[in-house]
Amino acid sequence: HKLWLEASPCAKKLYSWDGSFQQYTIGKAAHVARIPKGAPLNVIALILCAGITVCTRLPIVPTKLIIVAIVGAGGGPSSLAVQYANAINTGSETQEMFLNTLGAEEFVDFAKGDVVATVKSVAEGLGAHAATLLSVSEKPSQQAAEIDIP
Repeated sequence: HKLWLEASPCAKKLYSWDGSFQQYTIGKAAHVARIPKGAPLNVIALILCAGITVCTRLPIVPTKLIIVAIVGAGGGPSSLAVQYANAINTGSETQEMFLNTLGAEEFVDFAKGDVVATVKSVAEGLGAHAATLLSVSEKPSQQAAEIDIP
């Protein structure tokens, strides 16, 4: 236990307690989501982890015309990000590749061509209103910074 505390990436954390994998734990009602009885826990875990991560990065705006770039798409979190973006009126369903069937309007293959130029082209030269970075590689991190509207 002592070794874990010394290796903690957040040595000056202000709010933490043991028990994230416990059957019971304490939390403020305002910060706790009610999980429906009988809900499959493997689905709930995905939503509580990846779903909340991507949801907090998407702009919740009441306009239909916004462009969101989801960098590092192709896995679990990105599939949720595409569905969430579609649900908040940022896109419509198309019939192309896995992500497009979830509601993405455009798919930019990082291995083909200039990602930044392609995103800006799709976004009428402006760039994305938001970029959600889901890749751990350096190049997509740089690209995400370049595709946001300045």
